[in-house]
Amino acid sequence: MGNGRVPTPSWKIAIDTGGTFTDAIGVDPGGAIHRVKVLSSSVVRAVARPGTGAGTLRLRLRGTPPPPHLFQGARCALPGGDGGPRVLEHPEPDRIVLDSALEVPDGGLVELRLPYGAPRLAIHLLVRGDPRQPLPPMEVRVATTRATNALLEGRGAPFAMVVDRGLEDLLHIGDQTRPDLFALEIERPRLDPRAVHGLEGRLDPDGRATRPPDPAALDRIARAIKAEGVDATGVGLLHGFRNPAHESAVADALRARGVPGVITSSSLSRAEGLTARTETLAVEASVRSVMDRFLEGVLPDDAREHSRLLVMNSSGGLTEEADFLAKDGLLSGPAGGVVGAADAARAAGVERLLGFDMGGTSTDVSRYDGELLYRFETRVGPARVQSPCVAIETVAAGGGSICSWGDGGLSVGPRSAGSDPGPACYGTGGPLTLTDVNLLLGRADPGSFGIPIDLEAARSALRGLADRIAKAGGAPPGDEALLSGLLEIANERMAQAMRSISLREGADPTEHTLVPFGGAGGQHACAIAERLGIDRILLPPDAGILSARGTLVARPERFAERTLNRPLAGTDEELRALAERLAREATGALASPKPEVLRTLVGLRLEGQDDVLQLEWRPATELQSAFVDDFRRIYGYDPPDRPVEVAWMRVRASGDRIPGVTDDPRDSGQATPERTV
Repeated sequence: MGNGRVPTPSWKIAIDTGGTFTDAIGVDPGGAIHRVKVLSSSVVRAVARPGTGAGTLRLRLRGTPPPPHLFQGARCALPGGDGGPRVLEHPEPDRIVLDSALEVPDGGLVELRLPYGAPRLAIHLLVRGDPRQPLPPMEVRVATTRATNALLEGRGAPFAMVVDRGLEDLLHIGDQTRPDLFALEIERPRLDPRAVHGLEGRLDPDGRATRPPDPAALDRIARAIKAEGVDATGVGLLHGFRNPAHESAVADALRARGVPGVITSSSLSRAEGLTARTETLAVEASVRSVMDRFLEGVLPDDAREHSRLLVMNSSGGLTEEADFLAKDGLLSGPAGGVVGAADAARAAGVERLLGFDMGGTSTDVSRYDGELLYRFETRVGPARVQSPCVAIETVAAGGGSICSWGDGGLSVGPRSAGSDPGPACYGTGGPLTLTDVNLLLGRADPGSFGIPIDLEAARSALRGLADRIAKAGGAPPGDEALLSGLLEIANERMAQAMRSISLREGADPTEHTLVPFGGAGGQHACAIAERLGIDRILLPPDAGILSARGTLVARPERFAERTLNRPLAGTDEELRALAERLAREATGALASPKPEVLRTLVGLRLEGQDDVLQLEWRPATELQSAFVDDFRRIYGYDPPDRPVEVAWMRVRASGDRIPGVTDDPRDSGQATPERTV
């Protein structure tokens, strides 16, 4: 990444790469703000203009016009086609010269496929310099769901695991959660390693070694792992969080024997819970290389020595690239949106909000109550992950969610058309999606899209769905009734997720302000507010790219944690000393001139229970009464007369904020409609 020292003046750029679109916002050296949205496939779509010759194309582009020479080296192809001629020259923003002929009729759609990823394309569009010259000094902040998608789609790297002998089937067994309680045949998603190796050598519950690892067994395991051709090896041992040196010694021994990519569970989490910690380790081993490749492609090599790269965490804070852990970034894109929504709410004087982030692939809902709300264990696809994460509920209902007919009737999602082929209206052979529904109902403006839109393709996809309903014996509905029904299904699914994230915590949705954002949030906000009884909607600035904006205004952040499992009574001095120790640990990990402790949280529970209530740390007597109040608010009755224990303590520390991004979201005048539908 270079030395991390960024010469001034420099650009400050934030990028959010989702499943369909990549959004970017940048502050130039003069303080002006620039914005860009591109497809995450790094494809630029354009319409051929009159005057196009066999080897030269004149293009009609939407969105941010490209600087000359940007498309040089790209492939130019018809939608759905393979290969295509290479762009030899790009002398003007709307003209390219190809190395061989490509027959495209006037008004035909072409795709320019760049040889690098969407984040770098967005940077070039923001900076607008000559792409053949080095980029200026900059600080780049990145959020992405790339690791999440790899995990959900089973595209992670092959990995091996080293566990205690007798626990080799721990990942396979999991926690026995049944996705469908009444299914006779359980199909539970799993994250399977290529091989699992059992190792003699144990710690007792207090972290004391009862048996040292056997060097001969380590020799055997190392030989087997090297023959298995894995990218990473996870070492997760019983009670490892009590004594990280035990796992570290095993990891060092494996590295000395030539085993690649060794990771220990205690380096990822110091929380108890062997199964969850082992699943977290498996996630890191599976997707770390995926994230490494993604981050390596954000900046060209010649820009890294004078630039700084920060990565958004699922907790809503930033980490230096060198310190980033893949398991901490699984929900980094949605977390950026929550930070952006909270920032807009604070500026508008709003205390409590329900965030509603509807993108191309999914919708993420969140709640803000003066502070970000956290979870420290989250299920992502096949695994539970121990990592600080803003509290988010995700439903597979985004603009690209596929509208279909099946045994259960009409459905919207969970499958998505993504960015390739995308919705039917993109003109690349995609299926009917929620974006097409909004477009055909007149709720989306074809001229406001950043890519060419094909209305007839959307109508054709709708007719195809109506035909499938008729063939299945259903009464063929009218076009508007069918479209409205699909819209109702999507709205109800999203409203239900918002009820879940509020009512489950004892919060009334009607006492919140709805903050819709993402590319499609505004289209559904009023219908969802009506379902929830919400009477105030706040539309933030940069709503369509709020995850990128939130990443721009986020701060560098670190958490420090310890497991306690102590009775609450009489722990004042112990908790005070631990809070000071964790504060030093968290602030010391930040490369910031003025780090500060933002929050100190404790997890309290009734003795003998597993679930905890999170509270701000304070003297023990006050904690006891605060626990009773929270228990009563969430569960509706007083807690039973049992001792309360402290499960854990976590300290959140933060560095400096980027100054200057302070647009006021409050209305400054009467809005006038651009058109009437």
